[in-house]
Amino acid sequence: MYKKLVKNQKGAAVVEMLLLLVILIAITLIFKEQLINLVMDIFDTIIESAGEV
Repeated sequence: MYKKLVKNQKGAAVVEMLLLLVILIAITLIFKEQLINLVMDIFDTIIESAGEV
């Protein structure tokens, strides 16, 4: 009985991880353009600040 319970919990953990991965990929695809713009703005700020040092 205990071994079956442990196997079921391991399977549930795998399913949970896959669901989290799918959600993360979906969010990335939905907000792709905004994420690219954010990263570009951050790098621009870093480059400008580095020029002042």
